[in-house]
Amino acid sequence: MSDLVLADVEKELSSNGFAVRDGDLRDVGLASLMQQRWRLVPQKGGAQVSTLKPMEQDAAPVRSLSAVHGLDAQPLHTDGAHLRKMPDVVVLHAPSPTPTGTAVWKLGREYPSALWNGVFTVRGNDGSFLAHAFAEQRLRFDPVCMSPADHLATEAKAFLEMARESAHIHEWNGAGTLLFIDNRKALHGREAVHSPDDAQARVLERATYFRETR
Repeated sequence: MSDLVLADVEKELSSNGFAVRDGDLRDVGLASLMQQRWRLVPQKGGAQVSTLKPMEQDAAPVRSLSAVHGLDAQPLHTDGAHLRKMPDVVVLHAPSPTPTGTAVWKLGREYPSALWNGVFTVRGNDGSFLAHAFAEQRLRFDPVCMSPADHLATEAKAFLEMARESAHIHEWNGAGTLLFIDNRKALHGREAVHSPDDAQARVLERATYFRETR
């Protein structure tokens, strides 16, 4: 039986934008079934869990972050920015330690109006659509699939790119670590791959959830 309490995780997500726990994705799945607050979001191909590995640009899928940035640091982003309905929570699991960290930044109380006034063109799976970087109390940002459509969106993009300077860096020092990320109010991105060895060995597992709000 899982000892993971999602209500406690949610409190940390609200205050910090992220939470760290010991365990694996099975613990999260069991907790979501028992506590009936989170609903698993199928990922590409209907998979419940996806595996994330560093990739060189020429080996990466088209229109992916790795296709643009390879083993360099990924830009801060929300997962599923190309989807009309994005997941609320991203859960990353490291089966083993890795020296390549993950940056996480939470939107604070002060931010430019360009976030909700600027318009981006989003290249989605079912065609392009227009969206703001902040709407209905949630962020949407991925500079690979989103392009500014006006000068305010250009300002919003610059603000969100500068956020990396104040991001928290989560270090994957232990095995069996879970990193929960609030995909509504926080951005995240992999740091530059630490070494050629880590490019081969680094593996993260990812699950995404819709979260009931009360």
